[in-house]
Amino acid sequence: MSSSDKPVPRRINDFSELKGISACVSLLMVMYIISSFITKVV
Repeated sequence: MSSSDKPVPRRINDFSELKGISACVSLLMVMYIISSFITKVV
């Protein structure tokens, strides 16, 4: 289970982490857009 044996899983882990961060950012942006839209309507 050494990292030098298989460096691929770590790369996949970093990629999934990056995807999670981008998903969080997109979710925050969607929440911000929805909240601003609601405040504009109200």
